[in-house]
Amino acid sequence: MIRARIWGREVEMQGSPWTFLVYRREFGGDLLSDIVEAYKRERVELADFLKFAWAMCRTRSDEVEPFDEWCRSFPEFTLGDGEGSAVASVIGSAIEAELFRARSPWIRRWWRTVRARRLGRV
Repeated sequence: MIRARIWGREVEMQGSPWTFLVYRREFGGDLLSDIVEAYKRERVELADFLKFAWAMCRTRSDEVEPFDEWCRSFPEFTLGDGEGSAVASVIGSAIEAELFRARSPWIRRWWRTVRARRLGRV
C-alpha cells in the first residue's frame, strides 16, 4: 500500500490482481496494455494516470467514490509550477511500487527506463 498526496489530498493506492478487474470494469480496457500505451505516447496524458491511480485507490478500498466523483473531489487543482508532472511522477512511482514489484531486476530496470523516457514529456 502506498500513501501519496495528489493535489492536496492524501490517497492510498494498492496494486493486486483485483486492480486489473477494477480497471476493466470501470474503463473497459486492459490496465497493463493501457499503462504501456500511455508511456509510448509522445506526451503523457494526465487523465490516463488519474485512471490508474483511481483503480489502485479502489483496490485499496471499496469506499472510494466512482471515478468522475473522485476526480471532482480534489480540493486544490493546478497545473502551474510543474504540478502536472509532479502528479504523474507520484502516480508512476505508485504503479512501479505496487504493480511492478519485480522479483527479477530486469523488469524493474525496464520499467524505470520506460518511465524516465516518458515522464519528462507531460
